[in-house]
Amino acid sequence: MLGCICAKYRQRLVFMTPVLQEALSQMHSIHPRPEDLSQLLPLRNSLSAFETSVNETLEAIRAVLNDDEDMVAMLLTRAAMATTAG
Repeated sequence: MLGCICAKYRQRLVFMTPVLQEALSQMHSIHPRPEDLSQLLPLRNSLSAFETSVNETLEAIRAVLNDDEDMVAMLLTRAAMATTAG
């Protein structure tokens, strides 16, 4: 499951990186024009949403890892799945 979560976030980064690089490369000077800055606002909002999502996921993972009952339940579920499959 953790692998799927990491793959999801990696895919989003792979998509966002060239978009951000292109937007930043279009900044012509140290003092960009207002229209250049207005293009960055949606990107900033997208990055903020991405950061919030990552932080929420991290907190959920930490909560599960710190809960002994959840950890035991996952171990039992995996053991039951292995017994059924095996």
